[in-house]
Amino acid sequence: MRDQDRPDVGYIEDQFGRELRGTGIEFLSERENWRPPDDEIWIQRFPALTIYNDGMPRAVLIIDRGISSSFGSFFTQIVILKHGISPDEIPRPNLFEIGRRPINNSGIEQWIDFGGGGSSLFPADVSYPIREIPPSADRAFPNSKPLPPLMGVSHQRLIRSGDQVLEVARSPFWGTFDNTIRRGARIDRNGVLIYSVPGSGAITDICYLEFAFTQPTK
Repeated sequence: MRDQDRPDVGYIEDQFGRELRGTGIEFLSERENWRPPDDEIWIQRFPALTIYNDGMPRAVLIIDRGISSSFGSFFTQIVILKHGISPDEIPRPNLFEIGRRPINNSGIEQWIDFGGGGSSLFPADVSYPIREIPPSADRAFPNSKPLPPLMGVSHQRLIRSGDQVLEVARSPFWGTFDNTIRRGARIDRNGVLIYSVPGSGAITDICYLEFAFTQPTK
């Protein structure tokens, strides 16, 4: 793909999502031709979405913002509101607190932030392990321990496949060194996790992809 994440038009998913409709997969956005506002925080509001695939609609917010003022530090939180709560009932200034965590608010049911370990209904962590996939071989250094596939700070979007709503998380970071794929080469890796989340917050992993791009080392 020639496109790339850009602050004026959004993530790659925002740009090419409509092209997938003929395949039965649709990236969901707040409105047709949605583009990021001229702001350091992007908020998309979905007043009624069956996010749990249980026939019970809930309001959902997709919030993108940066760890710093740099667009390169942007990450996503998916905020799910309790049944019957409108997005207008959650004031924008009350969505955030230090540590990239939404404020405790009686209208918020849970939020998903892989840079915080996944669902807010589970203990916070710095990343989310993909437990269904075996750990990789040793990375970077001969004496390092094998690491399981992880999803940390990520870009996220919602998709609809058939009558099911799923979530897509994509790692924005590149450049992990892995000499077990090909010796003498640097492998840029980028992970994509497709998942669903129930009201319990117990994330169900549907599919995990890892792109690997080989770059010669000097």
